[in-house]
Parts: sequence; structure tokens; C-alpha cells
Amino acid sequence: MLFVAAALLAAAATPAEAQGSRRPQARLTDFHEQWLAEVEPLLTEAERRAFELLEGPGARERFHRAFWAARPPHLLERWQENREARDQLRERSPAMARAVLLGGKPADRQTVEPCESELRPIEIWTYDGWRLEHQLGRPPRRDEDELVLAFVQQVTFDPRTMRLWSPASGVDLTFDAEPRDGNGDATEAPPTGASRVLDRAERRRCLTPTERSRLERRLGRAVGWREFIERLGWTDATSDADWIDRFLRVEAVLDVDVMALPGVALDFEPLGTENRRTAMRGRLRLPPEHLATIGAGQILDRVTITGDVFLRDRLADAFVVTHHVSGGTTDIALDFYRRLPAGAYRMEIRAEDRLRRGLLRMSRTLEVPALDVPPDLPDLGLLSRRETIALNQLPSVELLAPEGRVLGSTFTARVVASPAVSRVHFRRDDETVATVDAPPFVQELDLPGRRHRIEVRGHDADGTLLARHALEVEREDHPFSIALQRPDTAFIEKALDLSVRVDVPSGRDLDRVDCHLDAKLLESVTSPPFRCRVPAGLRLPLSFVRAAATLRTGETVEDLVFLGSGAPEEIEVRLVDLLVSVGGRQAGPATGLDAADFRVLHRGVEARIRDFRNLADRPLTVALLMDISSSMGRGVRVAATSAQRFFEGILTDRDAASLVVFNHDLDRLAPFSGDTRLLRYAAEGLRAWGSTRLYDGIAYAVSSFAGRPDRRALVVLSDGADTDSNLDFEPVLAQVERAGVVVYPIALRVNDPATTKALERLAESTGGRYHVAASVEDLDRIYREIERALRSQYLIAFEPPPGIEARADGLRDIQVEVSRAGLTVTGVRSRGR
Repeated sequence: MLFVAAALLAAAATPAEAQGSRRPQARLTDFHEQWLAEVEPLLTEAERRAFELLEGPGARERFHRAFWAARPPHLLERWQENREARDQLRERSPAMARAVLLGGKPADRQTVEPCESELRPIEIWTYDGWRLEHQLGRPPRRDEDELVLAFVQQVTFDPRTMRLWSPASGVDLTFDAEPRDGNGDATEAPPTGASRVLDRAERRRCLTPTERSRLERRLGRAVGWREFIERLGWTDATSDADWIDRFLRVEAVLDVDVMALPGVALDFEPLGTENRRTAMRGRLRLPPEHLATIGAGQILDRVTITGDVFLRDRLADAFVVTHHVSGGTTDIALDFYRRLPAGAYRMEIRAEDRLRRGLLRMSRTLEVPALDVPPDLPDLGLLSRRETIALNQLPSVELLAPEGRVLGSTFTARVVASPAVSRVHFRRDDETVATVDAPPFVQELDLPGRRHRIEVRGHDADGTLLARHALEVEREDHPFSIALQRPDTAFIEKALDLSVRVDVPSGRDLDRVDCHLDAKLLESVTSPPFRCRVPAGLRLPLSFVRAAATLRTGETVEDLVFLGSGAPEEIEVRLVDLLVSVGGRQAGPATGLDAADFRVLHRGVEARIRDFRNLADRPLTVALLMDISSSMGRGVRVAATSAQRFFEGILTDRDAASLVVFNHDLDRLAPFSGDTRLLRYAAEGLRAWGSTRLYDGIAYAVSSFAGRPDRRALVVLSDGADTDSNLDFEPVLAQVERAGVVVYPIALRVNDPATTKALERLAESTGGRYHVAASVEDLDRIYREIERALRSQYLIAFEPPPGIEARADGLRDIQVEVSRAGLTVTGVRSRGR
């Protein structure tokens, strides 16, 4: 083995022409030829020679992973993002497609029309400072804050012949390098340099002096391939110069035809025979650590399984199955199905993740039997198509994270769980401290120390562990607390003047102290001394005074005392939370309301408001789910521009937004970010194509909220009925409700009654609002209405009237009224606590 490794290393260091005795290289597959062509600008000469030495697909798969592992981690993410941008733009010119792969989408594209025989069609691309920063992962140097590319069309009416031009490229700017007379003789020497070409174009009045000057400046800054690659940092990206030597030493003892990451396995099972074809189920098993995770440690990745099936060296079948995987961290099983006549086959399988890194590559013999029973699989025809896309949602639990350090000595642990979870155990520092046997999974946990590890474990009805999630929760050294003076019972009927003590954590600023009598605001005090002055008068037996202190950052703590004869020291009150959105004819958000402006009716009986909070200053997490199926047509570009304006209008410094698109496939173009430039970039270049996977898209977008703050909103834009989803509407609706996401559907020219009804239910059940758009020109107005609704949200906690319970399905018949003129309640979402 040492001799083989030494021989490989020696060959890698020997020029190709000197390796006449080397074993002939096995033919590259189309996949590896494409990969080699794509990364050609990034390969060093040593890496290229090492790749050429490899003799099997398994070895080449391992080379792919090692190649990217030798570079900084963010580069592979950047490479895949640029690949997706290239696929979005679908440039017909190979040179332009290569530029997008290396540099992403340009900030500006300027077209110069041809000028008779003097000037070919030219397209100028500009990459500004932000795009260079996004590609490099750092701000560019001051003298390199712009990159210019110039593409020149080489054949009339054929944009595929666009080539990159630079002063040293040798690419002609003119159609005729040697102008000739009617006899075919040259009339003058061909122009040399851009200036002379532009001079002639200006003399023929193809360009005005201003246009010529502007074009000359851009061409003067145009760079060629080498400088473009160097300026984008691809050539100096290798972080491990010795990786090739180590790779070849290990590779010398491995199977060149097979590659599988640890724990990845593949097995097959026959399901039944019908019409002389046997249904075979392939199952790819892989541990969760091989896939990408988002917040809360939950998986959000894509696995693509590609297969070629050979019968006696003849291709008998080929397929591609894409699995979108989301949810918890349990082991994963991904299925694919084929229908084959009985016999012996050779199957070549490749599985890759979202970044196109190989998870498994193998070739194996498959014996397909003939069975006496038909397959019991209703959707076999759909599942065994040549190209299939599936949504796989794993059991999950998510412990919602606090905003920074916990300011008090208790932590309200809220858990979002998938339907299979029926019981949640709450653990503090590896000890179970509480169990909740039914949703909502909410539990107050004491924090005796400064730092604790809080873990939640989700179990099914049989007690089987399905998923877990843990957070490190840290308490402030100096907790944020408030203490309200207890009144003397002898003077309870008289006017009261109660002192309030507030302890503020170091480094934090107190905004105000609010005093309430029941839900009515008595006064707000911004500076000490803090006191609650309660007027004299008759009070209900369970009236209470509540003092609430609020920091400038929005965190709140409170204390209360009960008033009236026989008032208890403490009382257990079952409350129901309402998330209420308020709208109206006003131009801006409906802010500044208090509890006295609202009235809650539970089955027609007025309920008592126990707590009231304005959420305008709480961080907002919003995702836009956008339909880009073929029915959107050219309207998709107008819709994308409206989406860009929506992001710019709604985001503040504390908010985050994401862009998810769907057609027959699903794609998260931008993860949650507060950078509007990144969101604008993601929305550029969208094109309409494919079918409509609406319900899968909603479920996928909701999964992406894992780890985000619990003020969550999803805007759904679609123009047609669902045609391709794996999931039905009802389970999707249940998932959205469990995740606490408020949904604002926008139906764009939707004529299908079932889709309209589903979107209306989605809005009503989650506290959002259903919108109808007659055309894409209506989207700006609707987005402004949604923005106002999201900035006009209030949290109301009320006590259900005695004897009135929830319905059998757990829902409550609730009506909320607002007394301010011109305002209406546009959305209500409730949950018990």
C-alpha cells in the first residue's frame, strides 16, 4: 500500500507528458465533466493533475468533498448561491453564465446597440461595492470597489456568441476587421484599440459624444477573466496547501468505485408485481449530522438521488428524486421507487446534498423478483416518475429562545412541536423538572443559577423519544425586577398611593413604569420616584393593581396586588392569549391603543382583560413565499420588484426577513436577514416556469422559522390552484397553527374556489388577513396594508367567563371589538396558557 501511495504522489508531481506509462484514465461521467468545467478557474495545477489520476467515480466524489474542505467554509455556500443565480438567469451565452457562476448577479446591465459594421452589440456588467463585499465576505479595498465586464457579440443575431472583452483579450469590437470596397479590396487599415473603434462609431453618428464618452470609460475599466477571478478572491482561496498529499495517501487504500459517508446506507425492497413489472423501493438512510441545520438545530436541506439502471450494459431506466428535508434531528430515511421487469440489473446511484457534495456513490447488482401480489401503494405512478420531488418533515420540537439574557429568575419555556409529539419533558441541567402532556407546551422554569442548559424532549403517545432541542439560557447577574407595595387591608376602600421598587440590570436603560387598575392604564412614570396612585371607590372582589416596568429594548417585568375584601395572596387564573391586528383607513400603523380601547366577547359574553401589551417594538420575523410557476408569466418580475419594496418598507434594525419561492420545486433564496440589499439581490432575475406546489411551499416556509423569535409572519403570494404538492391542506394548516405563524395570503387572479377557501381559512385560523389582487399592480398597495397590520399588533390576555369553555376541538368562539373610530380588528389568533 505504501508503494501505491508513493507512486500516486510521484505521478501527481510529474508533468502529464512524462507519464507515458500511467494507467489510462477511466472516462469521466457527464457529472464529473461538468464539475471539472465549472471549477476550472479555481483548480491549481497540482489539484488538476491529482484529479486526472483518479480512476473511479467513488474516488472522484471524495475528491469533490476534499476540494471544498480545503477552502474556507463560506466559499462553497457562495459557489452554490452563484450556481442557483446562474440557473435563475439562464443566460444563453456560456461566457455570461460563467461570469454569474464566478461573481453572482451584476448590479447593472447596460446594452449598447450595434452600429452598422462599426460596432458589435455590447453588454456592460457592473458589480458594485456591496456585491463585491457579498462575494468576498469582506469590504473591498477603496480602489477596488467596482468591477466592470464587457461582453461583445461575435455573430449577428446570435446572443449565444457573447464573449468577454478586455483591452488584451483579442475579441473584436467591430463586425469587419478590414473594411472593403465593392471589389473586395481593403479600403483602410482595421482600427486598433477601443478608442479608434468608438471614434468611427461616433463619426457615423451611431453614438452621441456623451454616449461615446461613457462607453469609453466603462470599456477602459473592463477586466478579463484572469483579473475577474483574482479580484473575486478565488485564486487565493485554498486554506490547506497540503491536502492533496494527504488525500492521495488515503485514497490509495480505498475502493475507487464506491463512496459513502459514515452511517449512510442504501437498501432495496420489492413491494409487489403488476403488469409484469415489480415495484422496488429504494431507501437511503443517513444520520442527521451530514445535512445542514438552521436555528434550533433543525434540519433544512435538500438531498438529490440520481440513478441509472442498466440491463446487460444497456440503459433501461434513469431517474432523479429530490427530497426537501426539514424538522428534527432523528435518523433520516429517504425513499425512491422504480417499476422494473423481473431480472438482474446494475444500478448506479449518487446522492448529494444542497451544496452538491456527494453523500453516497455506488454501483450494485439488483435482483428484481416477480411476486404474486400487486403493490399496495396508491400513488406509485407519481412516485415512480422519471423526476420526482418530495417534502419530508421529520418529528421536531423547538424551544423558543429568549431575546438575550433572561432578566428575571424564571424563564417561560415555549415549545413548538410537530403533530406526532404528544408529551414534552422539560429538563434543566440534565434533570427533568416538568412534563406537559398536551399542547400548548408552555412551562415556567426557575433559574436558580446564572447559566443553565434547558432541554426539551418530545415523545409520542407510547413514550418513544422523537426529537430533542436544548438551549443555553443565561440570567442577568443583576436581574430585572419590580416590587409593588402591598396595601394595608384596613385602608383598602380608600385612595391608595403604593410605592414601586425597580431594579434595572447594569448597562440597561429604563423606559417607563406603567400602573394599571385591572386592564385600565392609570399613569406612566418615566423617572423616580415610582408610585401607583389608585383612586378611591368600589372595586370588584378580584380587582388588582399591576405595575409594569419596561426597558428601552422592550423587555418588561411586572408585579400585581389584589384588592377588595377577602383578596387572596395569590390566585391561579386560566388566561387565553389573543394576538390582535388592527387596521383601518389611516395611512400609518394603528399604534397607541390601550386595553380600554378593546372589548373581548367569548360566545357573546364579555370577558375580562387581564393583560395588555403593544407589540409594535418587538422584533418581527417575516417570510415572503412567492409563486414563480409558469402561470405567473411576465408578472413575476413586477411581483419581485414589489417584494423588494416590501422588504425595504417593513424591516427595522431588529427585524429579519426571508424570501422563499416555489413552482414544482421549493427554494429558499435568502435566509432570514435584516440586510435589505441581500433580500433585493435574492429577488433579482426571477423567471416564471413549472407547476404549482402551494401547500408544500407553505409547509417548507414555516419550517424555516425554526430558531426565530416568536413574532412570526408569513406572506403567501400565489396565482393558482395547487397542482403538485405531497401534502394536503389540513395537515399544513395544523402545522402553521402549531408554529405560531400569522399568515397573510394574497390571491392573485385566483379562480379556483377550493384554493380561495383554503387561503381564507389559513388567514382566519392564524390571525392574518386574506387579500385579493386583481393584477400585479395591486401588490404594492397590499404589501403596505400588511406592513401596517404587522406594526399594529397587540397581545391581549383575557380570563374566560365562568362556565364558558372551549369547543371540543379546542377552539374558542371569540370576537374582539375596538372602540376607536375608523379602526377595525383585522386578525385574531388565540392560544391558552
